[in-house]
Amino acid sequence: MKKRTNRSVGRIILFSLLLLVILTTTACSNKEIVARVNDQVITKEELYQLLVDQYGAQALDSLIADKIMDMEIQKQKVTVNEADIENEINKIIAEYGGEEEFNQVMEMYGYSLTDVKKNIEMNLKVKKLLEQEVSITEEEMQSYFEENKEMFTEEENEEASYEENKDKVRDILVEQKLPAAYETWLQAKYNEYKIENMIE
Repeated sequence: MKKRTNRSVGRIILFSLLLLVILTTTACSNKEIVARVNDQVITKEELYQLLVDQYGAQALDSLIADKIMDMEIQKQKVTVNEADIENEINKIIAEYGGEEEFNQVMEMYGYSLTDVKKNIEMNLKVKKLLEQEVSITEEEMQSYFEENKEMFTEEENEEASYEENKDKVRDILVEQKLPAAYETWLQAKYNEYKIENMIE
């Protein structure tokens, strides 16, 4: 779980930094110097072109997907409340081993609590929007529970109950199936929306 969170945060930071550089570049003179090696200079134009060549298509695809998601969330009037966001933050803090460790990671990435809350809010909205695309049977839930019963046992010598953990099992399976559901859903939306890619 912790690894998935790190990858998610890392991906967001990568694209945020990339977009920041691109936006800054387009707002400034293309001949502005960003580095110097002896008497040789590296301009913002060179940096911009390298970033576009290496990451441009991936970053643009991510922005297009985000834009589609934003439009669908507004269209479906998907909302989440502050209590749900706080609950998710508390889960993440627990995964990192406490508030101090969590704050250290945020500081390392240059991330603020506001940034984290915005990210969590969007993730919850996406989950809410796409949950209807995920199908989970009772048999799947029971099978997962039996195979992973130790995950749900809180005290030694006390056997976990399926009925008491049904909601947790369903949440786990939804999380596992969401990426595939998202890809299928997004592909269908790509066919619905008029998309013009100017850098291809």
